[in-house]
Amino acid sequence: MKLNLLSLATLFVASVNSKIFFQEDFSSEDSLSRWVKSESRKDIGEIKLTPGEWSADEKNSIGLTLSEDARFYAYSAPLDSPMSLKDNDLVLQFTVKYQQNIDCGGAYIKLLPPTADPKAFNGDSPYSIMFGPDVCGADSKVHAIINHNDKNNEMIKKPLALKDQLTHQYTLVIKKDKTYEIRLDNSILRNGTIAEDWSIFPPKEISDPSETKPADWDDRKTIPDVTDVKPENYDDIPKQIVDPKAEKPSDWDDDMDGDWEAPLIDNPDYKGEWKQKQIDNPDYKGEWAAKLIPNPDYTEENFLEQSVGFIGIDVWTVKSGTIFDNIILTNDFEEASAFGNKTWADYVQKEIDIKKKIDEEEKIKREEEESIRKKQAEKAQKEEEEMAKLEHVEMPEPANDEKDLELEDELKPEAVNAEAKKEAKEEAKEEAKEEAKEEAKEEAKEAKKETKEHVKEEKEAEKDEL
Repeated sequence: MKLNLLSLATLFVASVNSKIFFQEDFSSEDSLSRWVKSESRKDIGEIKLTPGEWSADEKNSIGLTLSEDARFYAYSAPLDSPMSLKDNDLVLQFTVKYQQNIDCGGAYIKLLPPTADPKAFNGDSPYSIMFGPDVCGADSKVHAIINHNDKNNEMIKKPLALKDQLTHQYTLVIKKDKTYEIRLDNSILRNGTIAEDWSIFPPKEISDPSETKPADWDDRKTIPDVTDVKPENYDDIPKQIVDPKAEKPSDWDDDMDGDWEAPLIDNPDYKGEWKQKQIDNPDYKGEWAAKLIPNPDYTEENFLEQSVGFIGIDVWTVKSGTIFDNIILTNDFEEASAFGNKTWADYVQKEIDIKKKIDEEEKIKREEEESIRKKQAEKAQKEEEEMAKLEHVEMPEPANDEKDLELEDELKPEAVNAEAKKEAKEEAKEEAKEEAKEEAKEEAKEAKKETKEHVKEEKEAEKDEL
């Protein structure tokens, strides 16, 4: 019974200490009214409340949407009450949807001090925590930057972010004992200690400065082989020799061209500069290092002693469409988990199914469009081939009667369209007319010539009779 009372007391204390400092699911029409646009630059894009082009649930999916391409975004919203990071565990959680098939753009959140000026907020403004995905080309990472002693410290090894078009939930937990968790869609990406995964604190151990390497310490891994001796006349082997296959050109004139010299080629017997072989050093003791001792300057004091007064979004994106949603800042992971389950987790599978259906429909549409393009290309190629055949066809001899000229169609009917056939007939008629004119001229010339010869013969006959 005592154990039960103790458990109840513990739960009571936890519930009393649990607090939500900021929570926003953008379900209210005036949700954006608390977000102040910075005046630090002129090219800051506009934000809107939208569920995106597609969603699992239109009402639940409404979020803060970056609505303009190639823009900076600098907006901030005040917390319900300032949060002391010194006195509280930190849990920052929100969802991001890259509905536009992101190519380059950030979607991270900054925790700003209570003294921050929303109108002057920019990329150089101080912050205590920066957390969230950042994608640009092949580079995809989750930022988790902690400010300590006025220095921003990135994780030593950053987790990978997802860049598909689904909604994903990002969670950062930093506890007062300086342990942490980074979760993606409720699964732990990284966890451990701040000291191990950030270069924030001095090293816990250092080399003993009083130690020096002993004079007889041999740290050479290999040594020259004294039994390996350079062969006699090794250095007399030339690097290049005269090409034995070269012959003096037959048209070479020594008086005009000078003395002929055969070209040089690489000497196959040349082995380069001689080097003595190396063998393992039997006296090798390894790399010397001074022993480690506790670092007298090590301290974890002043870690995350800042206070938070604003949630800030300070990002750049190439394509618009990124949606921030379901933001919560609390000191209780269970509060964040319950909020995430209500606003995001319950809709995950439905969103996956809808996206799958959309992808299938787009695939079918692309295949149909590709089929149409292919058929159009085949049709155009076929028409080009038909016209090429038509240009090279041999037309039949024209009939004697030009008025009744008929084209003997030697082409297959299915290979010639009506318009092309009509044009071919017209061209054939014109050619026939020209050929008929030329033949008439030739016949007239021949008749005239025959007449002259006939007259000449009659005159000569009359002379003979006389």
